[in-house]
Amino acid sequence: EEKLDGGQDRSEIAIGTEVSVEGHRRRGNIGSAEYKPIRIHFDATQLQNNLDTTDPSSVQHDQIEAKVNIIHDILHAVSRFWSSYLSVVPATSPLLIPDGACFGLHDIPESYSSEGVDDADIVVLVSALD
Repeated sequence: EEKLDGGQDRSEIAIGTEVSVEGHRRRGNIGSAEYKPIRIHFDATQLQNNLDTTDPSSVQHDQIEAKVNIIHDILHAVSRFWSSYLSVVPATSPLLIPDGACFGLHDIPESYSSEGVDDADIVVLVSALD
């Protein structure tokens, strides 16, 4: 558990209280709910699908696999970074993403609308255009 200035546990701060953690200001919790590091779910499926993997025997396949690994490593690092600085009252049920939430800019998996995304406080859909 992270202790704040004054020895307080970061999950036990009263609403509206500002505290400093290593030079960063944070607000306390709401009622009896506890703040936890934000859980970020990145979905890079569309980005990965945009990479051409038609010939698995080619050198290009190795380059594509390297790009996919780099994407994974970068998104994991971004998640770790933001989770260390952002705290939220965690979602207690799967996050449901409604159809059309991205205004047609990204294909949302059907399961996100029907079943939701477990163990996440935010869902980030990652894609790129040429």
